[in-house]
Amino acid sequence: MDALIVRPLESVRRSQQIGTNKFPYAILIDGLDECVGEPNTTSGINPVNADDRSLPEDQQEELLAAIKHCILDNDLPFRVFIASRPEWAIHTALEPGGLLREAAYHIQLSHKYDTSGDMRRYLRRRFEDISLRIGDSKWFSEADIETLVGAASGQFIYVATAYKYISKRRASPAERLKIVVTWTPHEGQATRPFEALDRLYTNILLAAKNAYEAVDSHHGRDFLLLFKAYHMGITGFASFTGTIVRDPTANLLSAMLCLEARAKETLISDLRSLVALQTDGDGDLRLHLYHKSFSGFFGRT
Repeated sequence: MDALIVRPLESVRRSQQIGTNKFPYAILIDGLDECVGEPNTTSGINPVNADDRSLPEDQQEELLAAIKHCILDNDLPFRVFIASRPEWAIHTALEPGGLLREAAYHIQLSHKYDTSGDMRRYLRRRFEDISLRIGDSKWFSEADIETLVGAASGQFIYVATAYKYISKRRASPAERLKIVVTWTPHEGQATRPFEALDRLYTNILLAAKNAYEAVDSHHGRDFLLLFKAYHMGITGFASFTGTIVRDPTANLLSAMLCLEARAKETLISDLRSLVALQTDGDGDLRLHLYHKSFSGFFGRT
């Protein structure tokens, strides 16, 4: 970053041949959470966990540190826009005392925003395009759209994945739509309309698992098994006496698992785009899943 941006701009400034106001001001970085490249050993900027630089969050943290050191601290005429899921590196950088806490303006997307209207318009427009292609305007109904929007539970990638599956040119869109709206997973099923969504969930879970189990104090712990236990806070489970324990709190589950204080927060620190710990009316912490499809996927893993 120093070689590509800072030094060339400083050279232009010194030459006074071109005013810096002629340059574009915005630098856009999309998908910071997907940054998994090799760290730059020549930058002189070391992430916190320098002894374990292979973890993706170390590269993400290194990039954030480079942005602050090279661009923000050098008073360059740029505005940097970063879009990311709130995974560990970005979440930590924006916390009190974090690397970018004082330098960044955090625009947090509200989970209260209702995307249903956007998803309806998206599906209706795409389905109408298919109607023109196949010469049949009655191959779908508004009820089908409502079914898909309801199943998405606010997750736009769900309807986008459904459309991608339905719109395959070598198949009947009506038949594929029927598969999607009536689809329930079962073992040995050949049709997998949400395979892309499953891959996304798999990658997020594997990254979280690797990061969690790489910590020395977590040696011997099974991340997926622990998360499945907290997931029982949503589904309920049978106790030793045979009775069903419904809706147990996160604190109760931590006590049953003999985990240390704040273990649950650490466990989900790399899953913030999928789950959250929320306080209920009684002041108890409970695991909350943003998307129904993730609960269904995790129940099959």
